[in-house]
Amino acid sequence: MSGNGKKKSGNSTTALAKVGDQEYAILKAGIEALPEILQENIGAEGLSSFELDRIKIPAGGMQAWSIPTVDGEEVVKDFTGVIIYHKLGRVLWKDSLEDSGGGSPPDCSSDDSVTGIGDPGGDCAKCAFARFGSDPKGGKGQACKQVKQLFVMRENALLPVCVSLPPTSLAPAKKFLLRLASNGLPYYAVLVKFGLEKVNNSSGIEYSRAVLSVAQRLAPEQAAQFKQYSQSLRPHLDKVRISEEDYAGQEAVDEAEV
Repeated sequence: MSGNGKKKSGNSTTALAKVGDQEYAILKAGIEALPEILQENIGAEGLSSFELDRIKIPAGGMQAWSIPTVDGEEVVKDFTGVIIYHKLGRVLWKDSLEDSGGGSPPDCSSDDSVTGIGDPGGDCAKCAFARFGSDPKGGKGQACKQVKQLFVMRENALLPVCVSLPPTSLAPAKKFLLRLASNGLPYYAVLVKFGLEKVNNSSGIEYSRAVLSVAQRLAPEQAAQFKQYSQSLRPHLDKVRISEEDYAGQEAVDEAEV
């Protein structure tokens, strides 16, 4: 409803839903439509075991993202979306995924990079596995890996995808978010372009690193809607755990060198 009590016209609603040349489904449907849509699709299961599509950094220096869609995987050079939430966590497998063959839960994990749950658990800042140089393969990196999860709204979706950034992409992602802050821009107030660049570490291993940039600033009304959406989903997004899928293929890279 507008300030004079009149309902917005269809044209103004459509205009507000447009970000550049993309029409965002969540802006058109409105946050109030989400509970009904979720109820119709997942019923009594609710969001207690929140499952989201994942997008991760490709292995081996590949310069293309694999994006899950309703019609299957789509391979793209870059993509855009609005970050509605982000968090930094930790995950530890005492046996490497390569040695264990995968499929096992982490020995220890943390959803806030502050307190670990599992073996050894406790204060992450004081944990031996979080020290640089603790990498069991002899590198300069940490045995307990940090992974940043960005929850990103895409144009045709009513739920975010989880973009998982391994240690090698943490510094550029932090720099990007700080640059937004220094310009008075909340992360949910811009359309972000996600690209990739190829990098070599000191051992000659090629890997891909995320490159984040502003594709467009959102209108104040759009930013306000994404903020509301972020606040509504945050309790559920906090339950999303780091998985093997988020980190697989990154084990050979020494993140302390970048």
